[in-house]
Amino acid sequence: IAVLYNQQEQYADALSYLQKSLNFRYKDDGHAYAAALVNFCRAYTGLGDFENALQYGFESLSLLEKLDDKATSAHALAQIGNAFLKKNDFYNAQNYFQKSLEILSCTGDLRGEAETTLLLAEIFLARQNLEEALKLTHQALDISTEISAQNELVRAQELLAYIYKEQGNSDLAYDYLKGYIKSKEKS
Repeated sequence: IAVLYNQQEQYADALSYLQKSLNFRYKDDGHAYAAALVNFCRAYTGLGDFENALQYGFESLSLLEKLDDKATSAHALAQIGNAFLKKNDFYNAQNYFQKSLEILSCTGDLRGEAETTLLLAEIFLARQNLEEALKLTHQALDISTEISAQNELVRAQELLAYIYKEQGNSDLAYDYLKGYIKSKEKS
């Protein structure tokens, strides 16, 4: 339930269920505990509490590295990167996103790869490096289309519309905006 609340950006509700979930999980189940910590990181990031977000993210990452759980480590790295992104620490955000992408490309997690590539594109967009943001967003769009990842597809189209508008290419901006609206109605 907490994961669904996180996806719907209802972070306070997510935290409530995450706290409850810890009552049902044993610290002996390291994988489940670490996954819960990643979700705490995401919820606290959404609430703008970056200190707690990073604390939970790093605790999760440390545990996952001990467990040699690369797949979940990639998600922890992405969530840590997202916390840094939201606090405008682009250097650290980029570093963690790139580490995450290295693992995701090895594990074959295409949805995670699309999601993290979009987050990386946001860094370049914030730095006004529109060409790199455009390249990364197109990569994420291609992956999202290939695997029918609706949330990532919608986000990629929205970013592309914005980037093309910023570049002064109103025709392409309009095309991607139409695609965004059409895709958003499906989700």
